[in-house]
Amino acid sequence: MPQRHLRGLVAALLMLAAGPAVAEPVTIPNFWNPRARLERPEPPQATRAVRFLTDDEYPPLHFAGPDGNPTGFAVELARAACEKLGLTCTVQVRRFDTLLDALKANQG
Repeated sequence: MPQRHLRGLVAALLMLAAGPAVAEPVTIPNFWNPRARLERPEPPQATRAVRFLTDDEYPPLHFAGPDGNPTGFAVELARAACEKLGLTCTVQVRRFDTLLDALKANQG
């Protein structure tokens, strides 16, 4: 048996003979109280609809559905938040490279 294989075998046997290593307990901080109920924010008084801007090239977060309308996790989350808050919202699809300029121009 070559010497390097013999050294590996000896190291493995020594580890088995030593038994399992005793790990110190780990404390994981909990920053969320599951019993806490947050207050519902007041909806904005403006009559203007909230417009979300997105691209349609990042599934499963946002993409064009079979009917061509935007869909995906982020889009549905935005729609659910608007429904919960009683707001009128729209989701507008733009090319990715135009999103920041549109936000700077208050278009979304």
